[in-house]
Amino acid sequence: MNTFGFTIVTVTLFVAGFGGTYYAVGKPGLMVASGPADCDARTQECRARLRAQGERAFGRGDVATGDAAFGRAAVAGDVRAAFELAWHHEEAYRKVAGKTLEAGTAPVEESQPGIAGLPKGAAFLDLTKRYEEVPPGPARALADRSLAFLWYGYAANGGFGPAMNNLGAMYQFGLMGARDRIQAHSWYRRAASAQNPVGKLNERILDIRYGAECDFDPSLVFAGGLTAPPIDLEDDVVLRTRFRGRTVPSGVRGMFKAQNLAVSKPPEEMGVLDVMQIAAAARAFDFTDLKQDWDDAPEVEAMRGKQRDCSEKRSASGAAVDHDKMRKLRSMQDSIDRRSAELMRRRY
Repeated sequence: MNTFGFTIVTVTLFVAGFGGTYYAVGKPGLMVASGPADCDARTQECRARLRAQGERAFGRGDVATGDAAFGRAAVAGDVRAAFELAWHHEEAYRKVAGKTLEAGTAPVEESQPGIAGLPKGAAFLDLTKRYEEVPPGPARALADRSLAFLWYGYAANGGFGPAMNNLGAMYQFGLMGARDRIQAHSWYRRAASAQNPVGKLNERILDIRYGAECDFDPSLVFAGGLTAPPIDLEDDVVLRTRFRGRTVPSGVRGMFKAQNLAVSKPPEEMGVLDVMQIAAAARAFDFTDLKQDWDDAPEVEAMRGKQRDCSEKRSASGAAVDHDKMRKLRSMQDSIDRRSAELMRRRY
């Protein structure tokens, strides 16, 4: 090897060695070593670092580090970390369960203290540890399901609407051992009370499915001035909030943001871009996102028949509270459309 070649090899090895050491130690703000980040979990910055570290750990299959990082943030008061940790374990269970999510039996914790009786802090971590330590095998999927239930419950006890909604989905689609519409509706209603728009929509779809309501119009999610907490509308949170047991379609996500803007910002404060965003989201929303709730064709037709009957009876009664809300919402949308067109004419 000549002198030039030797120099190139030496420099390459040095750079590779230095780069590997730098990556292992971590760039500023980037923790990749095993174990949770060494920082004060009482601070918001540390909790964000722990969430990011947990996300990377799950991404590379290091579940132990992911559990530790998310868990530290969660018991320090980060309900979002608890929610996201639950989602990772629910996904692990779903991958094993496939299309048949019913597990046969409910988690032990569900039949004993329930959500309200869950411990907090270190005692809660002791409770989850026995499931985290279950080795790969037939029992691992059920351990993941228990962890999903526990961490969703922890976040729900902290008032986090998306976690309440996902508990409802666990009951509705059989992850709790059997399909339980009553418990599902109860948790969706709690999520709606926490101003979570996915929970509100899931609650309404269940009402329609079982004949208690008629309207499928998604605008009713925000009827009565419902304004979602900003964190509930962040993309990574919305994508992990179960809608019809699955992920929230892009059209529904856009509708949430636009409707939230419409009810939280006075019309006189809206700019042209605000109005255009609302109008675009209203037109881009795909109504089939709601209609495809049921795979069984006879049940779909039966529900549509109930909707028709309900609508006819309500129209005949004259006591159409929701109809009045819809009329007002549509009137507001028409006003926004007119204002948007006028502003566009003035500008261009």
